[in-house]
Amino acid sequence: MPRHQGAYSAHIDAAMSVTRAPSLAWLRRGPHQLTEREPMVIYRAHSTCCRQRRGEVKDIVGTSSLGQQVRRLSTADWIVAGTALFIICNGMSVCIGWWLRIPILVQLYPDDAPTHFNTALGFILLGFGELCLVLRRRGVVIAMAGTVICLVSAELAEYAFHVNLGIDALFALPFVGLDAPYPGRMSGNTIACFLLISGAQLFMSKPDTNAGAATTAAVLMKTTAGGIAFVALLGYVVELKDAYGWTDSVGMSIRSWAGFLLVIIARIAALWQRDIVEKPSLPNWFLPFLTIAAVSICIGLTWVFISLIAKPFMPDSLYAPVAHRISVAVLLGVATLMVLGTISVLVARHKAVIARGSEKKLSSVLEHMAEGVMLIDAKGDAFYQNPASLRIHGFEPGGTGAIKNQDLPINWKGWDEQGRPLDLDEWPLSRVTRGERVQNQVLRARRCETGHEFFASYNGCPIYDDNGKIALSFITIQDITERRQAESKLRESEQLFRTLANSIPQLASMARADGSILWYNQRWYDYTGTTPEQMEGWGWQSVHDPAVLPTVLSKWQDAIALAQPFEMEFPLRGADGTFRNFLTRVQPMKDSQGRLVRWFGTTTDVDQLKRIEQSLRVAQARLKSTLEASSVGTWTWELASDRLIADEFTARMFSMAADAAAQGLPVAAYLQLVHEGDRTDVAAALERAIRLCGPYDIEYRVRQDDGAFRWLQARGRVEPDGAGHAAYFHGAVIDITDRKLSELSLRDKNQQLERSNRDLEDFAYIASHDLRTPLNGINSTALCLEEDLHGSLSDESRKLLGLMRNRINRMETLLDDLLTYSRVGRTDTAVSETKLADIFERIIEVLNPPAHIQVRVEGELPVISTASTQLEQVLRNLIDNAVKYHDKQNGEVVLSGKRVGDFVEFVVRDDGPGILPQFHEKIFQLFQTLKRRDDLKGTGMGLAIVKRLVERQNCRITVHSQGDGTGTQFRFQWPTLPSTCGVAETISA
Repeated sequence: MPRHQGAYSAHIDAAMSVTRAPSLAWLRRGPHQLTEREPMVIYRAHSTCCRQRRGEVKDIVGTSSLGQQVRRLSTADWIVAGTALFIICNGMSVCIGWWLRIPILVQLYPDDAPTHFNTALGFILLGFGELCLVLRRRGVVIAMAGTVICLVSAELAEYAFHVNLGIDALFALPFVGLDAPYPGRMSGNTIACFLLISGAQLFMSKPDTNAGAATTAAVLMKTTAGGIAFVALLGYVVELKDAYGWTDSVGMSIRSWAGFLLVIIARIAALWQRDIVEKPSLPNWFLPFLTIAAVSICIGLTWVFISLIAKPFMPDSLYAPVAHRISVAVLLGVATLMVLGTISVLVARHKAVIARGSEKKLSSVLEHMAEGVMLIDAKGDAFYQNPASLRIHGFEPGGTGAIKNQDLPINWKGWDEQGRPLDLDEWPLSRVTRGERVQNQVLRARRCETGHEFFASYNGCPIYDDNGKIALSFITIQDITERRQAESKLRESEQLFRTLANSIPQLASMARADGSILWYNQRWYDYTGTTPEQMEGWGWQSVHDPAVLPTVLSKWQDAIALAQPFEMEFPLRGADGTFRNFLTRVQPMKDSQGRLVRWFGTTTDVDQLKRIEQSLRVAQARLKSTLEASSVGTWTWELASDRLIADEFTARMFSMAADAAAQGLPVAAYLQLVHEGDRTDVAAALERAIRLCGPYDIEYRVRQDDGAFRWLQARGRVEPDGAGHAAYFHGAVIDITDRKLSELSLRDKNQQLERSNRDLEDFAYIASHDLRTPLNGINSTALCLEEDLHGSLSDESRKLLGLMRNRINRMETLLDDLLTYSRVGRTDTAVSETKLADIFERIIEVLNPPAHIQVRVEGELPVISTASTQLEQVLRNLIDNAVKYHDKQNGEVVLSGKRVGDFVEFVVRDDGPGILPQFHEKIFQLFQTLKRRDDLKGTGMGLAIVKRLVERQNCRITVHSQGDGTGTQFRFQWPTLPSTCGVAETISA
């Protein structure tokens, strides 16, 4: 239980002696907020408890050394102690005077009553009693007071029974006051004062002398003794023996009444300092003290007035001395009364100021306390809650916060720490109303009206009135909602940690600061096949390889001694008895003071990784051999340090030492070996790749040691860092010298081929022109013969002339097709927007197919951008072939075209005789036909021209037919844009 909560409960219990009446006033007014003065109840409870605790502490101090007690004396204690020492010294001086017969030490002046030896002895014992009260020596106080009571009781017995017990001359023989009836005997008022003060010492020696009725009784007794001494003082002033001597003895001496008054004044001053200064309320002894003091003074003055004929302030010279003494006594008494009255007024005002300040402070404390405070009446209804309590219970700020006990089951729901619902009798309000003390009762509560839910710890107890009945109850509430939420989150975090720890593939563990294991995750036990009991402490050694264990222990103990991380690879035995390699990393965990408190580690299975590393080393060796065999080298350029690290092949290509290249050299060392004609381009390509963090691809020549140059192709890419700046440049170099030589050779051959193509085209043109001239002559001669000999020619001759003319026409067609074939790729390939439907109409118009064959379009032909002239030639040849070789009475030729990406897929199909699969390749060759040449009008060049035109567009034409009379289908794709090859040939042409 928090200390301040326990203190409140103790304060309320201890305050009953001073708070019962105010608490009943609260109940009479009913449930309401605390007024400005009502917080004083709590303050008084606090003060009372504190006084009790101080008394307990002082009782404990009594068992400590005398020096420690003296150092702990308060101002009030020093006042009493100083007075006690003075009285002791005064009494000892009187004793010395009796023993040495020194009159001045026994009697101050001749008319003064002597201070008897027994009286001096009583003062010595009385002084020691007062001193021991200050030093908390209760046993000594009782002994001193008891001795004094016995001594003066014997003196009193002599008076009462008119006997002489020999006490008067027991310690010393009288040598002054011998004219008295009983020389050496105490006067009656002295005996009364000794009895009263000794009795007061006995009351004040109790453990609870700091509060309660004992202090009040002691003050009453000492005040009465002081009144007797004050009357004696007045008797000396007016020379009235009856006032300072109540019996036939010599009377109370000046030393006696002065000593008694000093004892009384010192004790009142000490109590004043302790119980009045800076305290909000008057102590119980104050008003009785004032009453007795005033009554004593009044009795003394009355005694003076009724005992003398003379009046005060009488001008008659005969009575002047007596009147003067009486006036002094009156003035002294009145002044004392005025002083007492002034003290009463000042004390009352001082207490009122302190009380108001205390009330305001206490009210402010209650309003600003972090803990809630609740007051409950005798019926169990809460009638006051401070703001903290209102906040905890979900009430509006400034509200009354009244809670009726019978409404608890309706308006509130409560559960104990185990989640069990609370009955009405188990609520803190009900418990304190029954008189129980509530200590650390933790519950979870919900206000049904608002749904406000909280966790709180309750402490409280009842307060009883004078009749022993419960007047009210007091409860403090500590809001522990955040703490419970934090505990819940902590449990969730622990569960999450355990789940995470059991889910990770590693074996996890925690160890104490000394290195002994306190926790493993489940995967450790699954792998090792052990139990937590077996692994506790240093039991993990049992699953280690005995050959490696000493090294592990040595490194682990070094890590513990230095509080440094531990990392090591070692084998661990599994449940199946086989050992696998593991990498263990352990990190120290320290507190805020830097002290080692725990270790946390993971153990990762690296056995497979080891095998992979071995395989990787083998693969790297193979890769190195492959790169060397394929003339490929690798390099990495660290841009920040300008260090290019290259492998052996790259170093050999640049004629550098392999060791130096492996360590890294500046890029400038490589650039200076690049051919002068390529160096600028290489530097620019490197700069552009670094600036753009992009790829790098360039071909250049590198000078060798023998002065020759080799061609290299360098490719790479720049890798940026986290800020997007170029950091690393990785790349490879390939020796392309042989390829470059082949390319040069190929270029020469291409040039030769181009010359041959031009020569072929020229030859075809010339051959076509030169052969066409004699064919025209032969054709003209045949026509003339036919016309001239028309009537005389035989049928055979006419047939031969017709055959000759047919061969001439075929020869002319062949020459035209040959010229067309030679010009494929060299004719106009201009790209334009083309409507395929228009091309189809032109083809039908040119071919003019026979009526029994229908040529049509299937679907909708798109509009494309392409080389329309070449596409029209392909489609015309395919449709012409389909019509020309059709062998049925009625036939059909269908053209279709649809977009497929950047191409248009064309299909030309017919329902003619078809083509056998073995001739699918042959029909695309030059001069190849499937029928006798005399039976055909063609030259066998059409499909060859089609294939060449399609292939010039980087496309392919296919034929689909079984040759069983089901027709033929030609399928090819045509780009919507001209191929780069075609464009290049157009430009070159």
